[in-house]
Amino acid sequence: MQIRAAVQEYVGGREDLAWARAGPSSSTLGWRIRQAAHLVGVPPAAMVLLPRLVIALPTWVVLLRLHERRGVPTPVFAGTPVLYFLAPRHPRLCDMIRQGLYA
Repeated sequence: MQIRAAVQEYVGGREDLAWARAGPSSSTLGWRIRQAAHLVGVPPAAMVLLPRLVIALPTWVVLLRLHERRGVPTPVFAGTPVLYFLAPRHPRLCDMIRQGLYA
């Protein structure tokens, strides 16, 4: 408790830390409604989706491994117009696509 008191004293003596003395702001009604919806909706959705995921994930892994063993390269459908669109936003991604297209 001595550390907490020392921190409170330090914060109380500085005007630039006035925001730290104020309590937390109250949450808005919209935020509370979203949290309640998550509390009510996520567990049933997980109960429905997890059994399907338990079946789908190993199937996907096996199919992916079979595809990799075939050694057939996956075609890249990113042509020049896509690169012109992406270039200003993601230059490193464009470099990786170009290397895949022309390598």
